[in-house]
Amino acid sequence: MNSFMHRKPLALSLGGALILLAAAIIVGMAVIGNGGPGTAVKAEGSAPAIIAFVDNAGEVVQVRVLTTGNGKVREVGTPDHFDALALAPDGSFVAALALPRAAGSPINLHIIDSKSGKESVAQLPVESLASAIAWAPGSAYAGVSGEVSFVLDRAGAIVARAGGPEAGSPAATSLASGGYGWSPDGTAFAALSNGRLHVLRPRGESSAASLATLLPGVSPANVFLLGWTAGPSGASAVVLDTPGGRIAIELGATLSARLLTAEEKVADQRTKAAAAAPFVKAAEGSLPSFQATWSRPTADGAGAIAELRNSTGEIRVVIGSLSDPGAMLRVTGLTAAQARGGALIDAALLPGD
Repeated sequence: MNSFMHRKPLALSLGGALILLAAAIIVGMAVIGNGGPGTAVKAEGSAPAIIAFVDNAGEVVQVRVLTTGNGKVREVGTPDHFDALALAPDGSFVAALALPRAAGSPINLHIIDSKSGKESVAQLPVESLASAIAWAPGSAYAGVSGEVSFVLDRAGAIVARAGGPEAGSPAATSLASGGYGWSPDGTAFAALSNGRLHVLRPRGESSAASLATLLPGVSPANVFLLGWTAGPSGASAVVLDTPGGRIAIELGATLSARLLTAEEKVADQRTKAAAAAPFVKAAEGSLPSFQATWSRPTADGAGAIAELRNSTGEIRVVIGSLSDPGAMLRVTGLTAAQARGGALIDAALLPGD
């Protein structure tokens, strides 16, 4: 999943998952058995892409990757109870988050090579309440949002962390996310969690500050991480949406707040979501009895992914290009658990020849 997310994680869950599709406009079909009797996942259409997803959510299973170019589905990595997936923008790696099912167990973050199937598993402390994943634009790092936020490289090594309860305050028992995402240049990951802003730099120092300090008198419940802007100095600044207006958080040695000027342009998720509207309309037009229940940009930002359902509860996940809304890939056979809110499926488009 790219850039910014504003959705609240599903009780420590997140949105985002995976796969890569071929390098030319392809019309074909791939059939994937999901382990259940008489059931299969099928992908058909004309969008070159890669898709990653989890079958039989809630069970101990492997991540599956489908490449439309050859129609093959492969199981990659080791089995786990997966709660969220995110595919790197170039389709090279999948990050999959597995929350603990037993007291005292860690949170497992699987980082899996989508081609070879090799993986690294990073164990994050359960008290970090890790809940959401986003890949950096260059696919070199994965950011994880939580009470403590992390940045990991593709080998699964933690290269930056920030956050945790302030001295004298109780540890969080639940996590309300106010958004998270990477700067456009991939140099910083920001996450707003439980009233604290985390800014992590894979190649620099990381910072954390409470909204009570940054924005005195403003309720954290009314603050959302909107996007990024280039400040007067040209450096990236985090943009927060507040009842009193948009606030830019400068990323100096310490975090400091200022009002955003009218001239500053903001790279925000709402604009990207609006860009997906023509694709969603085209998807609904191609499936007249279905209606979209959620949509978002694909992992690479070049396309969109949407879930459509009909009155009987059938699900279609449609993936396609923002520049050519008519080029689509339709995935059938997914269950409600597999497709819930997009947490367990993600896609990246492949360039044509």
